Amino acid sequence: MKANQHLHQIINGTLVLSVAGLLAKVLGAIYRVPFQNLVGDTGYYAYQQIYPFYGIEVTLALTGLPVFISRLVAEQDNRQDQLAVARLCRRLLCVAGLLIFAVLTLGSQLISKMMGDTHLQAVILGLAPIFLLMPWLAVGRGVQQGMLNMYPTAISQVGEQVVRVTWIIGVAVITTTQRWNSYRMASWAMVSALVAGLVAFMILIYTNLPLWKNQQRHPSPLTKRQLTRRLLTEGVLLCWLASVTVILQLVDSFTVKRALVAGGVSEAAAHASKGVFDRGQPLLQLGLVIATSLSATLLPSLSEKWHQGDRQTFVHTYRVLFHVCIMMATMAAFGMMILMPLINTFLFKNSRGSGALMVLMLAIPLAALVSAFCAVLQSIHSLKPMAGGLFAGLIVKCCINYPLTRKWGIDGAAWGTVLSLLVTMIIVWQALPQLLRRHRHGGKFVGKLLTITAFMTVLAGGSASLMKCYFGGGRLQAALVLLVAITIGAASAGWLVIRWHLLDDEELIALPGGKQLVTMMTKDNKENDSNETR
Repeated sequence: MKANQHLHQIINGTLVLSVAGLLAKVLGAIYRVPFQNLVGDTGYYAYQQIYPFYGIEVTLALTGLPVFISRLVAEQDNRQDQLAVARLCRRLLCVAGLLIFAVLTLGSQLISKMMGDTHLQAVILGLAPIFLLMPWLAVGRGVQQGMLNMYPTAISQVGEQVVRVTWIIGVAVITTTQRWNSYRMASWAMVSALVAGLVAFMILIYTNLPLWKNQQRHPSPLTKRQLTRRLLTEGVLLCWLASVTVILQLVDSFTVKRALVAGGVSEAAAHASKGVFDRGQPLLQLGLVIATSLSATLLPSLSEKWHQGDRQTFVHTYRVLFHVCIMMATMAAFGMMILMPLINTFLFKNSRGSGALMVLMLAIPLAALVSAFCAVLQSIHSLKPMAGGLFAGLIVKCCINYPLTRKWGIDGAAWGTVLSLLVTMIIVWQALPQLLRRHRHGGKFVGKLLTITAFMTVLAGGSASLMKCYFGGGRLQAALVLLVAITIGAASAGWLVIRWHLLDDEELIALPGGKQLVTMMTKDNKENDSNETR
């Protein structure tokens, strides 16, 4: 009975955290559309140049470090030891947060100079204080997650995102009415991180009162040296994995604008081009939402089955993860690629940079596979190959991004991201257990997926081309054409997935609304069998 309650608590907690994470990611992607519309490509550039630093802070405070801390807490035998470890972890993270704050504050001029735009110094200074709050957010969330209470993390995550998005859109509106320059706008937009972080902290205070009280301290079962070693290995790796695409964006911040100018583009045009290239980031986020959420959801099950020695169920769970991830990511990528000029026009007013954004969409299936393969490696505690793959991808991005961008503009930057993720994907795939690499995903599955994707792409793209010829290429017309084309593409892909049995019932259930779909299919099959019997 107690075991069932424990399992029920884990399942409910995972569901709550997944829904909150999904909502926060969607909010974090969607707000950039009205924001870019209000401030333009140059204003969007000024904001996006520094955004990767905020993305890294989110990883530290919301995903990577809370997961690491929750594991530390779960390992302890009693409440006192849990709080003692959490307090020691908070002290270490406060040192780390202070160091990052100091580097960003004292080095703001150097960092902006390395990005090729010294006006960005004010934007960096607007963001830096959030790293002082990061340790408190990470530990507050991690302690509760370690005790299987996911509600504080979920509520604080959604509350933080709502406040932040509201603040940013408000700043964008003020910018248009008061005619602020791009850098003043971006610096005030970055202050949203601190304001939203304080709101999240206030939410966490009431759920972690024993952690904040100055009562007699219980000695930590882990020494400072032991915890530091684990933090610098396991903790850093978890954060790196959670922020792999954000770190690649950070490389873009240091290389793309400078490379464009070196290639003969004017300063103003380089700013606008970088802003156009950054239009792809919310599209990448939306394309990866389901795949990355599924990887996080199935990780506990993979880990449990591996350590129980249940290799058959482990392989089956991996197959569900692989099939659903690659199917959703592939269809999302090619669907957006074929419709990119229309998507670009509808969301961002014009179709500038559509070629580069089409290339960038190839990163969606690659990043989805990296997420899936790394979830498997985490489940079997094979961390070194995962670190090697992530590091190799980062090195490739750093080495090729500048020359590719200088020669081919933002198209080259897009290829830099795709190639770096390809290298990471190959390395982490090679590190999978042999029973998984030997496991045939099925030529039938791959063949069906490619055929269905081709049908979907042809139907969606063809219908869009025909309607565009009839309605024209304005923004409102693009919205109508997109609505019809996406409906045709999604309906045809969904019908073929079911008709050709691309996914089995368990894999279908992993999709949004999949449970209801399986129920309907089962009911239809029973009715058909009954009719045949008659």
